[in-house]
Amino acid sequence: MIRQEVLDKITDILCDVFDEDLDITDETVASDVDGWDSLAQITILTLIQQEFSVSFAISDTKRF
Repeated sequence: MIRQEVLDKITDILCDVFDEDLDITDETVASDVDGWDSLAQITILTLIQQEFSVSFAISDTKRF
């Protein structure tokens, strides 16, 4: 999977979570998105894990 495909999938996830069209880039941070709070963060991480069939360790999620 190429970088742009990953970014597109993450953008789709974020658009679904926030129920709006978002322009996500490599430089986008949580504070750039209205409504990005701790609950949204958990939801996003869960959906990314499902989409990409990966698992994040708790210690990793604290750094995210």
